[in-house]
Amino acid sequence: MDGSGGAVSLTDDMTPSRALSLGTKLGSVCLKVAVGRDANPSSQMIAAAFMAGLTSAGADASTQG
Repeated sequence: MDGSGGAVSLTDDMTPSRALSLGTKLGSVCLKVAVGRDANPSSQMIAAAFMAGLTSAGADASTQG
């Protein structure tokens, strides 16, 4: 299964708190990051938390849809 036709549980384990933490860690080593998301209802909240972490660490983050 490639993940596109079956159930994917990443969003079950991904929380805004974890996304913020991951963004902060990545933003401390990457100066420029592009963030994309899908149409999943939780994606907007997870992407916003991730972007907050990136920018709080000083990274230049942009959204790509």
